[in-house]
Amino acid sequence: MRFHLDGSTFGNPEISEPLERDDPIVMTLLPGDLIFTGTPSGTALGQTSPAWLQPGALLRCGITGLGEQIQTVIAWEHQE
Repeated sequence: MRFHLDGSTFGNPEISEPLERDDPIVMTLLPGDLIFTGTPSGTALGQTSPAWLQPGALLRCGITGLGEQIQTVIAWEHQE
């Protein structure tokens, strides 16, 4: 798993050690399913000078052997 913001790596946690759980998770994944793992180390909240997302920033997220997505951050516009 990796996370890059404007070319800088901010989340590339070591996943060689499995998470410890009392109850195993067993499920079938289908195309389009999402896996949420929580906040990995190296993200803004753990930084002394956080790099928050700004409009125009290029965000790349990927999982080795699975794929990658690339998105440009845009400002949210509230509409009533």
